[in-house]
Amino acid sequence: MREQDDNSLRRKVLITGISKGIGKAIANILSINGYTVTGTSQDPNKIKDKLPGVKYIQLDLNDNSSIINW
Repeated sequence: MREQDDNSLRRKVLITGISKGIGKAIANILSINGYTVTGTSQDPNKIKDKLPGVKYIQLDLNDNSSIINW
């Protein structure tokens, strides 16, 4: 059995506030460069121009119950 490549572990990232601005730009750059990107948004269903290959999850950092349930 082959050991897992260390680079595959380093190429995963979680970005908060991915729906627009800096968060979206960073997600785009990292995704293009081969990172597995998971991004959070208060309401991912409202994002109209989602980035391909990015996993979107609901998380509101201003809401303790949202954080606990995540």
